[in-house]
Amino acid sequence: MTDAFFANRPSFMCSCGHLRRRHWNTAAKPNGPCMDCACTAFTPEPMCRCGHGKKAHEQHPQGHCKEAYKCGCKQFRAA
Repeated sequence: MTDAFFANRPSFMCSCGHLRRRHWNTAAKPNGPCMDCACTAFTPEPMCRCGHGKKAHEQHPQGHCKEAYKCGCKQFRAA
């Protein structure tokens, strides 16, 4: 898989740590505020070149991807 493939994937995790479905989504405001915290708008979390989000890397003490057994990613590399 190429980096371009992962760059075009939709992100369902906001940089605030909540899922997209926890943000208000209307026709007038498709990236509305979070229902659980003070986040004012849905902003996609940073993605790694392996295709997983920053949260997948924060769950491991050394920063390995939680899917490292599949992708082999050892640290977060911004795409």
